[in-house]
Amino acid sequence: MRIIIGGAGQVGRGVAAALRQEGRDIVLIDNDLDAINESQSIDCLIISGSVLSRRALVKAGITDAEVVIMCTNSDELNLLSCAFAKRIFSEENKSSSRKIRTIARISDRTLLDPENGAGPLPKWSKADHIVCSGEEIVSRLASGLVAPAFEEAIPIHDGAYLLIAEAEESNPLVGSTVKEISETLSSLPPIVAIQSNGQPAKLQVESHQIAVNDRIAFAITDLDQFRIVSSALGVPLEPIPAEPKALVFGATAFGAEVTSHYLSMGSEVVVIEPDLDLANQLVGSKVGSSKRLDVIHGDPQDEELLKEIGIDSFDVAIASMDDDNRNIAMAMQASDKGISRSGLLLKDTALVEAVKRIGLTRPVSQRQITITSILRAIHFGDLGDFSVPTSLKDVVIVLFHIDENHSFKGTTVNKASSRLRGSMPIIFRDEDQENRPIFPDGEMEIKEGDTVVMVLKQEYLSLADELNGG
Repeated sequence: MRIIIGGAGQVGRGVAAALRQEGRDIVLIDNDLDAINESQSIDCLIISGSVLSRRALVKAGITDAEVVIMCTNSDELNLLSCAFAKRIFSEENKSSSRKIRTIARISDRTLLDPENGAGPLPKWSKADHIVCSGEEIVSRLASGLVAPAFEEAIPIHDGAYLLIAEAEESNPLVGSTVKEISETLSSLPPIVAIQSNGQPAKLQVESHQIAVNDRIAFAITDLDQFRIVSSALGVPLEPIPAEPKALVFGATAFGAEVTSHYLSMGSEVVVIEPDLDLANQLVGSKVGSSKRLDVIHGDPQDEELLKEIGIDSFDVAIASMDDDNRNIAMAMQASDKGISRSGLLLKDTALVEAVKRIGLTRPVSQRQITITSILRAIHFGDLGDFSVPTSLKDVVIVLFHIDENHSFKGTTVNKASSRLRGSMPIIFRDEDQENRPIFPDGEMEIKEGDTVVMVLKQEYLSLADELNGG
């Protein structure tokens, strides 16, 4: 499959690198010399030119392309260039009935919201998928704050998570094989992947002996299992209230998303925003009408203001400004003031690991999750959905929705797993009108209506596409 990516910034390069791991034929287009130079390490064709250039698209091989992804730094350019790419494709393939799929990445959700005065631009774009990753970022951040002592908590489906923890020297599991652990601790959720010494993760782990610093991935189906895993690992787990009181630094687009999330949980939320226009914008929005929301125009680092609002009374603090350095400073300040669950949004992916070492509980990379959202859009029609753990190398979590024509229908878990060289830790099955999660054994038969969770190596996503007719 040939895929053309417009924009060789961090997002474009990240998408290109991930797709090359799947064995895709990738072409990058950009007219920025620095971006082109940064892309040289990726095994793909690089074209110097504009995404609105017929010459550049033809040179990129648009006649043979199946997907075009526009992810420059301009929302408007991404939307319009999708329409342009479709036009060039149709003009260059007049004798063919084949179609091309287009994906536009945008940052500003208001472009999609008619209630905020959005014009017809998305419609004119003819984009088959418009990726705006705000909700995904909030979901990843909020789920991580439920259990901040764990390295990562990834929401999978209907209350299920992939929970990733690092084995410390005092960890009681160190020295035991996964098979021994499962036989001894029958209530422990299944271990589905292990990564040792920065190497690619293993999915066939039964014989693996847990060592210090191993990253261990558990599949869990409800919040109670957080406590089971926490106890087994010797990791502290403070219970979070059902309606945590939340402090949000910044009334940015992401800050508004975070605010909406916690208000929907029944939480009280305080937002501190130094820009009066942004503060007023949030107050005037649908979110701003909630009686449980207090928007304060002020400096988030003002000690007197923080004391006045009673910062130590909050359960959660999230820094969502547009400046990475300010977000780091505010998250550190919240942590210093006694808020045990502090999270922050980072644009620079390289800062995530550094911030983790500082001890802040939950940094989230905006760019990394945007990359995942774009990859999801590519596979959406065929696979249903998938997530990418940031702390495990080369691993993806895929959801298959089993209809009457799906190739997995009627086969066993073992056979389906072996076809994709992965594992199937969870099946969601509709029983008595309840979508019940099951930890299946290898001989369980997959039925129509099931939603199955599979953990795969990224290189086998193309094989998953083929099995689904993609």
